[in-house]
Amino acid sequence: TTAPVTGHITASDKVYNGFPDATISGRSLSDVLDSDEVSLTGGTALFSDKNVGSNKTVTASGLALDGAAKDDYALASTSASTTASITAAPLTVSAENKMKTQGLPNPTLTAHYDGFVNSENVSEFTTPVSLNTTATTSSPVGTYPITASGAVAPNYTISYVNGTLTIVAVPQLSNVTKSGNQLIFSFPTLDGQNYQVEYKDDMKAASWTPLGDPMPGTGGSISITNSITGPRRFFHIKIAPQE
Repeated sequence: TTAPVTGHITASDKVYNGFPDATISGRSLSDVLDSDEVSLTGGTALFSDKNVGSNKTVTASGLALDGAAKDDYALASTSASTTASITAAPLTVSAENKMKTQGLPNPTLTAHYDGFVNSENVSEFTTPVSLNTTATTSSPVGTYPITASGAVAPNYTISYVNGTLTIVAVPQLSNVTKSGNQLIFSFPTLDGQNYQVEYKDDMKAASWTPLGDPMPGTGGSISITNSITGPRRFFHIKIAPQE
């Protein structure tokens, strides 16, 4: 009758990839007689789960025998177990750069993530990233840091890249051209803000009249046209964050 032999495996450590797959790095047999040509082959291996940890159980199944003397032996089991480790995957959290016009509330701070595996996302965080800036509504024109910190995701090692909040001056209606009976105003804009040009014919009037509808900023210059209907007219711009 065939002689029983026991298969043994070793497995490689790996970096977290969102799956429990494992790589068999070595195979061996015990109880082979003398110098018989028989070896352990095949099999697929899995960690006990996908998550980061040390000395985790790895189980291989589907093992088989190979070699000239394989028919003289029988595996005690086509499965075998060992241990290996899963280490955390690197994840970079980058605070995204923002811009706003002086005097407006700070824009919503956001981050970009590089390194999530297996279509994972911020739901992996047990503690979300904290985004902060030193700029306030009343901060003068200039650049201010946006810092990212504090995120916790058990399967990732997190590093951070800071961003910048740039505060620009309120645009001036100084670039005005005349075409026939039309005045054309051009002024720079920022994404994420709405621009409403308003006018009044008498500075003593109680309210301003909108000139057209609010226009979303493009990050570049936009223009608006007004027909000349009287001896004088006063204009200004109201700027508000987009909702």
